[in-house]
Amino acid sequence: MADDGNSDHAQQDEGTGEMHAVPSDIECLIAAFPAWAASEGITKDTTEHRSLIMKDGVIYGLGLNNRPDFGSLPESIGSLENLVALSMFGNALVGPIPKQLGNMSNLMVLYLAINHLDGAIPDELGSLVNLTDLNLHTNALTGCIPDTLGQLENLEKLGLNNNQLSGPIPKSLGGLANLRRMRLDSNQLTGEIPPEIGQLDLLEKLFLESNQLSGPIPPQLGNLSSLVWLNLHSNLLSGEIPAELGRLRNLTKLYLAFNQLSGPIPSSLGYLVNLTELRLEANALTGEVPASLGNLANLVELNLSHNDLEGSIPAELGKLSMLFTLCLESNRLSGPIPRTLGRLTRLRELSLYGNHLDGRLPHQVAMLPRLSEVLVDGRQVAADDESGSATSKASVVRLDRATLDAIPSGW
Repeated sequence: MADDGNSDHAQQDEGTGEMHAVPSDIECLIAAFPAWAASEGITKDTTEHRSLIMKDGVIYGLGLNNRPDFGSLPESIGSLENLVALSMFGNALVGPIPKQLGNMSNLMVLYLAINHLDGAIPDELGSLVNLTDLNLHTNALTGCIPDTLGQLENLEKLGLNNNQLSGPIPKSLGGLANLRRMRLDSNQLTGEIPPEIGQLDLLEKLFLESNQLSGPIPPQLGNLSSLVWLNLHSNLLSGEIPAELGRLRNLTKLYLAFNQLSGPIPSSLGYLVNLTELRLEANALTGEVPASLGNLANLVELNLSHNDLEGSIPAELGKLSMLFTLCLESNRLSGPIPRTLGRLTRLRELSLYGNHLDGRLPHQVAMLPRLSEVLVDGRQVAADDESGSATSKASVVRLDRATLDAIPSGW
C-alpha cells in the first residue's frame, strides 16, 4: 500500500542515525518544477489539479504536455516513486533523460516524445519492470539502444523512432513477450535484424525503416503470426525475400522497398490474402512476377517497379478488383499488356514505362472509369475525343516510343 503523501513520516540517515522528514509527493513535484508549480498555484497543501492524478496525497499520474517552459528534466523527478504514468510530450525539453527515472518502480507509462532530449537512453530504464508503454520518439537521442530494455517483460509498446540512435538492435528485445508495437525507424541503426525478433508472438507492428540495417531478412520473421504491418524499407538489406513471409496471414502492409534485395519474388506471398499494400520497388529482384499475386483480393497498391523483373505481366493481376495503383515500371517485362487489366475498375494509376512491352494498350484498360494516369513510356499523348468515338478516361497517356503500336481505335 502506498504511503499517504501528506502524512508526516521520517527516515533514518544511514550515516548519522538521525531522523529526518521525508518530503511528500507534492513537495517533490514542487521541487522538481518550481516555476510551473508557482504559475499553477500549487502548494504543499494541494490535493487536486488537472495535470495530476492524486489520491490521499499520493501522485499516481503526471501529465504536463505541450508546454515549452520546462527546460530540462531534473534529476529530482526520480523522487516521485509512486508515479504510474508520466507524460511530458511536446514540451521542447532539452538535455539528457535522468537515470533517476529508473527509481520509479511503479511506472507503467513513460511518454517523453516530441522534445529535444539528447544523450543516451539510460540503462536504468531497464529497471522499470512494470512498464507497458515506453515512448521516446522524435527527440535527438544518441548512442545504442540499451540491452537492459530487454528486461521490460510487461512492455507492450516501444517507440524510439525519429532519433539519432546508432549501433545494432539488441537481441534482448526478442525477449519482450508482451510487445505489440516496435518502432525503431528513422534512426542510424546498423547491423543485421536479430532473428530473435521472430519470437515476439504478439507483435502487430514492426517498423525498422530508414536505418542502415544490412544483411538478410531473417526467415524467423515468418513466425510473427500476429503481425499486421511490416516496414523494412530504405535500409541496406540484401539476399532473397524469405518465402516464410508468406505465413504472415494477418499482414496488411508489407514494405521492403529501397533495399538491395535480390532473387525472385516468392510465390508464397500470394497467401497473404489480407494484404492491402505490397511495395518491393527499388531493389534488384529478378525472375517473373508471380501469378499467385493475383490471389491478393484486398490489394490496393502493388509496386514492383525499378527491379530487374522479366517475362510477361500475369493476366491474373486482373483479379485484383480493389487495386488503385499498379506500378511495374523500369523492369525488363515483355509481351503484351493483358486485357484482363481492364477489369480493374478502381485503378487510378497504371505505370509500365521502362519495359519491353509490345502490342497495343488494350481498349478495356484505356476506358477504365477512374484511371487518371497511364504511364507506359516516351512522349505524352492526349486522348483524341474529336472523332466522336469513345475516349480514354486518363488525363495523361505515355506510350512506348519503340514497341507499342498506335493508339487503338475507339480512343
